Amino acid sequence: MLSFANLTKARTRNLRALDAELAFGGLKLVLMDGTSLERKLSELAKDRRVLVLFASDKEKLHESLLLAEAYRRRWLTSKVLVVAAGEVQGGGGRWLARAQNPEAWSRCYAAWQDVSGQEPSSTSWLLFGRSGRLRGQSSGRDFDQILAFVGVGQNLSLLPQRAQESEKEVEILKVHDDFYVALKSGDAPLMRTLWEEAGEEKDSRPRVSWEEVLSDKAAVLDVVDVDVVRLGKSEAMVTSIEVCAGEGSLFNDGGPGGKGTLLATKRLKLEESGSWRLVSHQTIPYCDNTVASQSLVCTSRGCILLKRE
Repeated sequence: MLSFANLTKARTRNLRALDAELAFGGLKLVLMDGTSLERKLSELAKDRRVLVLFASDKEKLHESLLLAEAYRRRWLTSKVLVVAAGEVQGGGGRWLARAQNPEAWSRCYAAWQDVSGQEPSSTSWLLFGRSGRLRGQSSGRDFDQILAFVGVGQNLSLLPQRAQESEKEVEILKVHDDFYVALKSGDAPLMRTLWEEAGEEKDSRPRVSWEEVLSDKAAVLDVVDVDVVRLGKSEAMVTSIEVCAGEGSLFNDGGPGGKGTLLATKRLKLEESGSWRLVSHQTIPYCDNTVASQSLVCTSRGCILLKRE
């Protein structure tokens, strides 16, 4: 009897969680692509995935949207629509939508958290797949990992060198380009000049120094679709696609045309001297027929390879 009672409770809990999840389907959003069209979440299922951003206040949501905007071209490539479950302070684009009734979205989210046992967080997200069902959730703003999980179905190595809207960011692009000059040529002195000196780091794991990294020939063949987004007057993010040899392995079939692609993300800060300096650089596999199982994270002190457990 005890076992039957436990099964009944588990079934009831699962059904409540399913009801809470499906309740999102009837919620409306407003596209911010210039059309201001209203759509139900359930109506988008066949066309694209939907990433819904939640935050405890307007400032936290604005910060999340700034970071999400840095991946504006990647959301379009992966056919993901980002939905802000709250007020959007300016901006817009084909990658973005806002909740038509933020309070209704918040109530649905609170109900889902209650039945699923999720702890409240200052920032969080839900990812809905093309089936309309929930495919992922987390706290934080790990957008490059979401994109790597969703994946891409086209050959990114064929993209143009620059995003047209980023051409005016000459000084930031110069730092970006010099990074790859140093990487490909093994120029450690040049690499050192590009970085802001790192402060105390939370991650105590040892890093491979830039001298060691640059002692081997870089696997990068090309860098395409470079896009710059300002996070403020003194901070910017650059995302790009690194093209490398894409051979098949146990978990992937190799990239299109024998070329694999990585999503690269760089953060830069403007110093008082007026020079832009790198703060971080990270890459993660972002390629057709590829499962992302690891990522590379670098600072001025070198790089560390993070593997998914």
